[in-house]
Amino acid sequence: MSISYSKEQYHAISDIYFEAGKRSSFKQLIQPNQSYLIKEFRQGKNNQKAVEELHSLLEKRPIDGSGYPIDQVEVEGEMIGYLCSYFPMSYTYSYAINTNVPRFSFMDKIKAVKDTTEQLKRFHDYGYIWNDVRLANHLIDGQGGHIIDFEDSLKKGQEQVSLVFTYFYHMEDGVWKKNASSQIEDRRKQALCESCLLLNADFENALHHLQENTPLLNSYFEIDKALKEVMDEIFFASDIPYFDQYLPIFQDPEKNAYNGVKMKKKMKKKLPPYYKVL
Repeated sequence: MSISYSKEQYHAISDIYFEAGKRSSFKQLIQPNQSYLIKEFRQGKNNQKAVEELHSLLEKRPIDGSGYPIDQVEVEGEMIGYLCSYFPMSYTYSYAINTNVPRFSFMDKIKAVKDTTEQLKRFHDYGYIWNDVRLANHLIDGQGGHIIDFEDSLKKGQEQVSLVFTYFYHMEDGVWKKNASSQIEDRRKQALCESCLLLNADFENALHHLQENTPLLNSYFEIDKALKEVMDEIFFASDIPYFDQYLPIFQDPEKNAYNGVKMKKKMKKKLPPYYKVL
């Protein structure tokens, strides 16, 4: 099955927003009692590979609560992207952390973490690597959490060094080398995202400005012994569980808030003057 448009019909659909860095856009498709998004493939992407991966994903049952592909979208007979669920009252984790608007409760965040972790488990059960795990692809709203954007997904066994949000390294022959994409790296990256949300501190952005200096960022967790032990495992262990196994460390909202504030102060001292720590 596919949803087909002429060029005129497609251009008449309203754009939701345009991702400048990824050169792709989202369009809102409104149907009775439901809204969907059309997620376009990035310009310059290997569309043949994207089409093959999408066909494979569409053979699986959609993952409830996520932006998993529901159907393919064609314009003049050419596949340009896929249809997925739209969560109009949601915010990316990065927006929720860096603006504090709206202020989600601790239980809202716990629900979002549990939901997004379960969705990643389901996706991995399908035999895939998400490969684009970052704050901007985790959403939170009053109903829970949602993972979105599966355009860069890989079949398990196609592990490669990813150009998408790769901040984790391993020591090999005395040299730090980037970790290849894998389900383990999906879990590692998601653990970082979930930690950011619960501590209300943007470590992902900090890693970017620290020039991907993972060991330096990890040293900031020394403010709390139990937290440091967990983050040591998340950052450097050869294999880690899904983040829900780490939730007991994050069950105290007051302690999370305190640790988050302390970490922001540490980041503020180390980051460039143009980097704003909220």
